[in-house]
Amino acid sequence: MSTNWISRFAKRTKKSGNPNLNEFKEIIQDFQKFLDLPELQCKILSAYCILQSRKNNVKTPEIMEMLEDSSNFNELTTHLEKLIATGWLCYDFDGPFSNGNSIFLTHDAEVALKTSKTSCFPHKKNNEIDRIMHIYAKALSLRNKNLDVESWHNSVKEWIETLNFPFIDDLKIKSLNYELKSIALYIACVYTIEGQLQEVNHLLKIFSGNLIKQLELKKKITDFNNPLYTCNLLEKVVSPRGDVYFKPNDQWQNKIIPATENTIEVFPQLPKSLIRVSHDSIIERKLFYNSELKEQINTLYKILEPNNYKKYVKLVSKNREHCGIIILLSGEPGTGKTELVKQIAKATGRDLLYFDVSKQRNMYLGESEKAIKDVFTKYGELVKKIIHAPILFFNESDNVFNKRTNSETGVSQTENTVQTILLNELERFNGILICTTNRPESMDKAFERRFLMQIEITVPNEIVRIQLLKENFSDLSLDALHQLSNEYLFTAANLETYKQQKVIKRITRNKKVMEEDELRFFFNSLHLSGKQKQQIGFKYNQ
Repeated sequence: MSTNWISRFAKRTKKSGNPNLNEFKEIIQDFQKFLDLPELQCKILSAYCILQSRKNNVKTPEIMEMLEDSSNFNELTTHLEKLIATGWLCYDFDGPFSNGNSIFLTHDAEVALKTSKTSCFPHKKNNEIDRIMHIYAKALSLRNKNLDVESWHNSVKEWIETLNFPFIDDLKIKSLNYELKSIALYIACVYTIEGQLQEVNHLLKIFSGNLIKQLELKKKITDFNNPLYTCNLLEKVVSPRGDVYFKPNDQWQNKIIPATENTIEVFPQLPKSLIRVSHDSIIERKLFYNSELKEQINTLYKILEPNNYKKYVKLVSKNREHCGIIILLSGEPGTGKTELVKQIAKATGRDLLYFDVSKQRNMYLGESEKAIKDVFTKYGELVKKIIHAPILFFNESDNVFNKRTNSETGVSQTENTVQTILLNELERFNGILICTTNRPESMDKAFERRFLMQIEITVPNEIVRIQLLKENFSDLSLDALHQLSNEYLFTAANLETYKQQKVIKRITRNKKVMEEDELRFFFNSLHLSGKQKQQIGFKYNQ
């Protein structure tokens, strides 16, 4: 007869008072025979099962506290790392309901404990990534402050001397000291397993003890002449806001990836109406906005940065069960709403899940309701599994958030049902949803209070138009910049269209035309003369 070990621990757990392992002595003895793991690893798993039966979110400090009489802190940390490396436990870093140090059973481990099937044991499988996962687990201990920097440096030195992995061999660069090798390996591990870029100030706090050392280290790791870059170990990534991040060079990471080919695919089959756009595939662009908008857009960038988003969820979840961030960007066509969403995804390392309205609408009666429900269900599942919550993106959202009607036709009833489903889903939404629209007035008023932030973006003012021209046409004279920006209203999207047309002309014609004259002809063709003053607004929805 199989035993559900999680249930067995839960039945013996008292809901009040602090749990004590002595109360579970008999179960732990049987548990160790079943697991056939070292005693301390068995006790860590026992402590997890006991704590998990009392609360949903188990943290490593709670396990450490429960086992403080069983062993010293360093030994406990070592065995916890081993359980992570062999696939029994994993961290829930930067998941939307995590605040760091949260830990849970892996899928295989949970199946094994619930069914008593030893064939499901993670460490019984032929796991080729055991050693890289051990390095990753050690990196997590450093990040969680369960390991000091000196111990990490010593571990890196040992791995370089004893392991024969190609990516470890690349660290055997004589001109690179062990401190920089340690930093590089830390970045490579965390990025490869979690896909998380490492921000420069975060790294400095981990690897430097005081301000002077931080300044010295910052100078080293941001110097492009450093062997970290010349030997193709790291790459520096600068966000549109100027923040500096690091990731492993693609050539170096490719030597690590083969060892992680057995890891679970984060993005399983998606509904037909959802299209995934990887943040790595998005081309980084410089965006310009009127001064009134800059602060609000910076706020949007900042709150969706992984660490800030994690803090937001932690604080909001104390008072609310659901703490999604739902944003509405409105404005005329060509003002850069879609491009802004793409750049936010790029800067924060989040993939876009683009909702294709046409695929949702072209369905039989009853299928539209199922489809829209499926979109939110699948998204909710993904948010719980992956490191960085992707951005659910509803472009031209007025097509689905349109006003409800009193008509009794089948189409109208279906659309009204979809509206009701959407309202309910947004009410209990956890994650990030960004909607764009050219026609906010056509949206149902019931959706307004669901938006946490509403940002209206209109055409750029004269100062920004000068910046756009200068960015795209550096050869234009100062007088031309001022004259063109003064005489015409245009957007960045207009300039992109112009540049594409110019490529066609360059290919099909030999005649050269002055840039300023060509721009004037283009602007006139768009009927952009005759400026109108327009206000740019921004409001937080209380």
